[in-house]
Amino acid sequence: MALGIGSCDFDRMSDINIREQILSLPEHASYSVDSDLGFSVPETGKVCFFSFGFNTTAPDIVSAHADLFSSRQVPSYSDSRVPGWVDGDTVVVLISYDGSEEDILSVYSALEERGCHRVCVTSSGPLHDVAVRDSVPFVDIPSGMSARSSTGYVLGILCSIVQRAGVCNVADRLRDEVPSMISYRDSMIDSPYPRELASGISGNVPAVYGTTDFRAAFRRWKMAINEDTAGRAFYGELPEFDHNELVGWFDRNPHAPELRVVVLKGRTGSDLLDFIVDNMVDILRCEGRPVLTVEMDGDDPLFKASCTVILGEMVSSALRMRGGVL
Repeated sequence: MALGIGSCDFDRMSDINIREQILSLPEHASYSVDSDLGFSVPETGKVCFFSFGFNTTAPDIVSAHADLFSSRQVPSYSDSRVPGWVDGDTVVVLISYDGSEEDILSVYSALEERGCHRVCVTSSGPLHDVAVRDSVPFVDIPSGMSARSSTGYVLGILCSIVQRAGVCNVADRLRDEVPSMISYRDSMIDSPYPRELASGISGNVPAVYGTTDFRAAFRRWKMAINEDTAGRAFYGELPEFDHNELVGWFDRNPHAPELRVVVLKGRTGSDLLDFIVDNMVDILRCEGRPVLTVEMDGDDPLFKASCTVILGEMVSSALRMRGGVL
């Protein structure tokens, strides 16, 4: 395969531009989920993640999958505080591409006294150095990438760790979903849809909302737009948005005319939640608020959140070309 979208030639990854690295998420996940970790994972049935910024996308996707398809949760934290329940039976995975965030290093140190099973996923930096020093298992992310473009690679690694820890069969599910993820990505590359979404957002302020199974995606849309355009973007979670925030937007007064609500939606498995989301969109539109809806098929966040992340990256790239947001 030629270098570019879909390439897994990690020795030459620095020769591939960041957009092509990002859009190779499915292939990178497929490659890494079957990679040799180089260490055994204790089958404790308890796993949690710590990460910050763009590093959060993959752990959020795996956490959302576990919420829906596992009898055990796999929490994903972006906090330097370690929850009290983390103990010696917990596999704690710290994810940081460059390994330099002060917060992740603080978590690493705090975990030592808990006696838990630490695993570091990083490419270099202080996190890598302390893991080597302390003989803590670690997985090397290939160099020449970034926290943003290594999402697929990290996703495969995390799925492998979680399944080996005895939580759920998320690695097997990922393997099953990759072909559909590739098909979706390829269908969007030449589609006008990402540019149409960007046209509806350009020159305004996007607020991206979705249910919990889309958490990885709406956080990623916000971060990508912030970084690519140096403009404002916000996100929120449904149905919490409907309790208070919606009230501020559904009347006809002229405040915040530049607001563009983007709703990431798909089957939730709850008739009530689907009803709430659909009616929220109708209320906003009836009151004159511009709303863009992104409909995503599938039931598993491994597919629908990953594909919505890919779509969001395409939209953000198109926004940058169009002059960005406010």
